[in-house]
Amino acid sequence: MKNISNCVMIVSLFTMMLSTQLTYSSMVDVCVEHCMVNQCLNVFEHATPYICKYACKRRCIQSEKAYHNV
Repeated sequence: MKNISNCVMIVSLFTMMLSTQLTYSSMVDVCVEHCMVNQCLNVFEHATPYICKYACKRRCIQSEKAYHNV
């Protein structure tokens, strides 16, 4: 019985870590898409999607770190 409970605990911790990572990456992806469409491409005249994606990704990751005080 103890082995089963240890196994269940490990599986639940792994599931929690995986779901947290997926949530974080999807939040960054949504932030990048929102930034590209609403801010970067509209503000700069000669901006390319590649430049905007790179700049927005850096901005979104930095804002997430600042939000979580990392």
